[in-house]
Amino acid sequence: MNEVVVSPDRGTYHPGELVRIAVAALGRNGGRVDASVSHLTTEVAQLQSPLGEDGRAVLEWSPPLDSPRGYGIDLRITGP
Repeated sequence: MNEVVVSPDRGTYHPGELVRIAVAALGRNGGRVDASVSHLTTEVAQLQSPLGEDGRAVLEWSPPLDSPRGYGIDLRITGP
């Protein structure tokens, strides 16, 4: 089984600040990462990025200005 590591660049963000989420799908070369960002049960954004040949990608998202609030992220890795 391949390990997937997901790491935001910071622990908290102010409203309007860009969120960067590093994804490392170790052992995967190429492919794509799709993400769904949600607040409680409502999806608020869909993100996607190609995985590099090293199995890494960075997702970027700007939360709405009515933050701060908590968000969850669900990921799916597809491709080779």
